[in-house]
Amino acid sequence: MRKYKDLAWWDFVDYMEEKLAEGPEKELYFEFLDELRLRFLESVSEGASYKYQNKAQELVKLFKAKNVEDAARFSEQDSADFERIASEIVK
Repeated sequence: MRKYKDLAWWDFVDYMEEKLAEGPEKELYFEFLDELRLRFLESVSEGASYKYQNKAQELVKLFKAKNVEDAARFSEQDSADFERIASEIVK
């Protein structure tokens, strides 16, 4: 079930950045990436696709940094799953 579908783009971005600044749990990274993936799949314009890809790239960088910083919370399987989802958006 999509928790963020009803949020407009900038509301979603603001919410995502606010939660990421708090040092979220790994599940939140997956939720945000999945929402970006679904928005990307639904997008009909190159501009919309670009903004979803760009935000997904930023999220991947944050995830990797957090993974290095706090390796105990993130398993190799988590990283592999995250990369697999991200590969659907970030080309």
